[in-house]
Amino acid sequence: MFIKILYYTSLCIKMKFAIRDDDVNFFTNPTELEYLYKELWQQNICVSFSVIPFAVKSYYCGDSERFYQDEKQNPVGENKELVEFLREKIKEKKVSIMLHGFSHQYKVAIDKKSEPVLATQDNLINFRKNKLGKNLCWYGEYSWKPYEQMKKETKIGKEYLEDLFQIKITVFVPPSNDISKEGVKAVAECGLNISGTIMLSKFNRPVNIYSIRNWFLRIWWRLNYNKIYPYVMNYGRHKELCAYGLVPNVTFENLKQQFNFCRKINAPFVLSIHYWEIIEKTYLKDIFCQFVKFVQNSGNNICFVEECYD
Repeated sequence: MFIKILYYTSLCIKMKFAIRDDDVNFFTNPTELEYLYKELWQQNICVSFSVIPFAVKSYYCGDSERFYQDEKQNPVGENKELVEFLREKIKEKKVSIMLHGFSHQYKVAIDKKSEPVLATQDNLINFRKNKLGKNLCWYGEYSWKPYEQMKKETKIGKEYLEDLFQIKITVFVPPSNDISKEGVKAVAECGLNISGTIMLSKFNRPVNIYSIRNWFLRIWWRLNYNKIYPYVMNYGRHKELCAYGLVPNVTFENLKQQFNFCRKINAPFVLSIHYWEIIEKTYLKDIFCQFVKFVQNSGNNICFVEECYD
């Protein structure tokens, strides 16, 4: 009955769809973005980029057995060509900017009981001598950093990008969709909403009437529909909305099925991708193009991620 009511209501309201592209940073070449999005921008389809303000360099992204990082932080503003490119697209209302962590620095441990260390080449070489990389425990920066550091860096990163692009940032994308209770608190206190996959496996939100209500709502939704709760969740000081990732194990049919369900109940749909992964893997690019065309033909409201929270 609940689904039927939402379905008839949705007939009068256009569903919101947004593209969220993660990991734009100092090392991004604007020709990569132009290659992937040129045709979409020509059709006035907008894209929301989650930008790393002070990225460390990552090697072999997507390959857990070879991946490692440097420690030096690189301000995105020093990539003048990228900044000018994004500024122009922002003026054309084809691009919006979100905050994607601070440096995207990972930590890694041999197992869950061990103290994690920075994912540098030296540290990972030592680990991989005795264990395959895919079995290591990885931690995104907003799960291993202390609250005080995350609060400080979130504020710095937000203000840095706002000044650089002369915009207002309202959405935070946790690196690797991994965020602790302290990370949520730090982000919320900086006036940011959260976009990402919301896990049911652990209660990692500050305890209050909003978080308890949302926890039971998510459980009820999972039990009744066997799906992630698809609507915006209000946590009092911030809002959260799940995203649906296009990663190597996801097919066009997977996305289509989830999208059709969200359309039926008029829930927003945020598609999460990594530009470097879509470009690198041809089959993912084919799925991406096919799915965006499917969304276009469905006659939905294609907007920026931040508009999905309204």
